[in-house]
Amino acid sequence: MIRPGFRTLVPRAAFTLIELLVVIAIIGVLIGLLLPAVQKVRAAAARITCQNNLKQIGLGLHNYHDTHSRFPGGNLRGDSASPPNNDPDCNYTYSTWTIDILPFIEQTVLYDQYDPKKTNQDPAASQAAVRTAYVKPYVCPSDPGTFEATVPTTGPASNSDCTTTDTPYMQGSYRGMSGRGDEAKRLYFDNPGGAAAIQAEHHLDWRGVLHTVGSTSGLKPETISKISDGTSNTVMVGEYTIPVPQSPDQNRRTYWAYSYSQYNLSAATLNSAILLNDYNKCLQATNNADDMCKRGWGSFHEGAINFVFGDGSVHPVSTAIDMTVFVSLATIAGSDTVGEY
Repeated sequence: MIRPGFRTLVPRAAFTLIELLVVIAIIGVLIGLLLPAVQKVRAAAARITCQNNLKQIGLGLHNYHDTHSRFPGGNLRGDSASPPNNDPDCNYTYSTWTIDILPFIEQTVLYDQYDPKKTNQDPAASQAAVRTAYVKPYVCPSDPGTFEATVPTTGPASNSDCTTTDTPYMQGSYRGMSGRGDEAKRLYFDNPGGAAAIQAEHHLDWRGVLHTVGSTSGLKPETISKISDGTSNTVMVGEYTIPVPQSPDQNRRTYWAYSYSQYNLSAATLNSAILLNDYNKCLQATNNADDMCKRGWGSFHEGAINFVFGDGSVHPVSTAIDMTVFVSLATIAGSDTVGEY
């Protein structure tokens, strides 16, 4: 019996439509607030991992120096007219700095497969195993590359006149600093002709830590004592990451084991377009200055590119840096005054 003045409470079966929409809206707002924070955390983690990779590379270079009393050459070049066909783009590149320091970044097993007496693009299975290997310390997590072995756009790997044409290489994210280039004369220290011509212009002090070496370059590997600008004022290695190319003829990204010219070496010039993380945008900004743009630097970290310096320290360099400062950081003996970066 129900007493007067009292009502029975009937439990509701579910939310009303309005209540449900309010809950969904609140969840949507929370997710909207959370996603940027998650993305920032991921970006920060990727930047830290990238800096740790460069720290490991810097230590590898210094340990190599401790063992051999010198740094490795940027690229090792032989006779530019070597057999079988005497083509200057065929069969004359050998090892490179990234291969040489493999034992010093815990990659001895991979290094032992490489035969330094064979050319870099030799079809031997052991050379191919090194060229196509994925090496984690050479990859920045922010790099959008596909990380599969592909054929670079130029050089002996792709030259139809070479017996080793269509040679695939594994992609990477880091390049050595070959030095300051002369963009007006299209001369750079990553190839022997450019190095010889720059020396003839009395700019030998423009060379970087990791330039090309060998019989046709006239240059030998560098030592710490040759870095008269100071190791803390000289960059050794930095990032070069670009969007995935839309076609094979735009494949200008980094190939870590490719010892031909600019594919794992870059340079410094006075044009800030070389710090764009997009090869095609650099071309647009420089009136198709191809030689300059394919030796650029770039990253997908907001506003900065990571570099490891000659003293082994890693620093982000602003993409808005004064380019006179940047070219000063690139040279080992320019007697430059280095400003803020």
